[in-house]
Amino acid sequence: MVLSDSDLDFLFALNKLSVPTRYPENLKDLIKEFNQVDTEKILNTSKKTLQWIKQQ
Repeated sequence: MVLSDSDLDFLFALNKLSVPTRYPENLKDLIKEFNQVDTEKILNTSKKTLQWIKQQ
């Protein structure tokens, strides 16, 4: 299993996002921080990454 630097960067960033979204005490702040375009990019990249993991 070999991950590119961009893959590793994405997974690291996604991991950092998981805590505030899991415990959304400040949900209104999160909604302000992530617009629809950014959220769709994260979701699409997550789907591609999960698909890649399943193929390994």
